[in-house]
Amino acid sequence: MSSEPMPTQPESCANCGRAIGALETPQIWNEFTVCAACLQVLNVPTQRRPAERGRLCCPKCDSENMASFELIHENGKTSSGFVGIAFGAGDDLFLGGSKSQTGLSARTAPPAQKTDIFWFVAIVFGIGGIFLFYLANAPLGPDGPRVDDPDTVRGFGLLGVVVCIVSLVIAVNNSRWNSKVWPSLYRQWKSTWMCMRCGSCFRI
Repeated sequence: MSSEPMPTQPESCANCGRAIGALETPQIWNEFTVCAACLQVLNVPTQRRPAERGRLCCPKCDSENMASFELIHENGKTSSGFVGIAFGAGDDLFLGGSKSQTGLSARTAPPAQKTDIFWFVAIVFGIGGIFLFYLANAPLGPDGPRVDDPDTVRGFGLLGVVVCIVSLVIAVNNSRWNSKVWPSLYRQWKSTWMCMRCGSCFRI
């Protein structure tokens, strides 16, 4: 009685899972058995990341056409000036100028610091309120009170003091924000770039 060889179980590709045919030659890739088609795909060198290539490029579209927010903002601002002479009663010399800014420049503008004008407001209203209080409570003059309605003057003085206190609170909060929060936002703005091809913004 003749013995026939038992059929062997076909190997399968470790990549695509397809059974490797009996007439195909199994291929080895990194100790895995794969088919010939997958071997060609797996042997294609993978594209390295932009940082590994030693160049800067957009992480979304891989374009090298990029610019920093700082550069875009500065290049989008233009200014012009002129000198003129007005003829009339007197020959007057006047100076003039104008500034313009593109929409992209405005979009990439750096974070603005909060205003410090409230220090000035607090000083003015504080001094004014104290002066009105003094005027309302000043000693009587030779002809009687120095003001006709001391209570009204005192009320305006109180209002000035209240405005002074509120302005001081706002001024202190703005100063604290400018010294602690704004520097971090400005550093982020300095490191932000824009892809001029797809418009994506990212930090480097």
